[in-house]
Amino acid sequence: MIAVIVQARLGSTRFPRKVLADLNGKPVLQHVMERAEQIGLPAILATPDLELAQQPYVQKYHLGSEHDVLGRFAECAKRHRLETIIRITADCPLIQPELCRKLLRLYWNTGVSYAAIAEGKTFPKGYGCEVFSRFALDLANAMAGDPHDREHVTTWIEDHCHKAYLTQETDEADMNYCVDTIEDLERIRRGTKGENKSP
Repeated sequence: MIAVIVQARLGSTRFPRKVLADLNGKPVLQHVMERAEQIGLPAILATPDLELAQQPYVQKYHLGSEHDVLGRFAECAKRHRLETIIRITADCPLIQPELCRKLLRLYWNTGVSYAAIAEGKTFPKGYGCEVFSRFALDLANAMAGDPHDREHVTTWIEDHCHKAYLTQETDEADMNYCVDTIEDLERIRRGTKGENKSP
């Protein structure tokens, strides 16, 4: 089975509760969950916070460790019997479902264990999406001991497994659609206000 796992928590240091901040009439997390579902696969929220799991737009969730996010993902994949995982973080309300589908095709066609959108290299920050195998996830969970790897989920996989990246000719690396701070949120609000597309 394959599914999208959306990673979210309330305890962000720079911008606490940012995933519940209003963005054009909806919480940031709702935008992310809706776009994740547009990929065409089940979307599961992996969070340490029951408050997020109980949001009305969350259909499936897994409660796990706040700081051992790698362990949270491994538990979620095991519980839902996933063999392939698409990872999205909940601070990316402008994630592009079509790019995620294109990345999934790259993953299948290349036969790698890990594939990612080249965010911050050719694509804007905030378009980030990753695809990896359950085997690679379980291997990372068993082998990774560095707290950095436990928190960031895929760094061990990226360093130790065969990988491929989705790139584009246009370099948009200077653009940022990720909500890390209140200033980021305000910028995205200004940039999307009055547009027909969500948000």
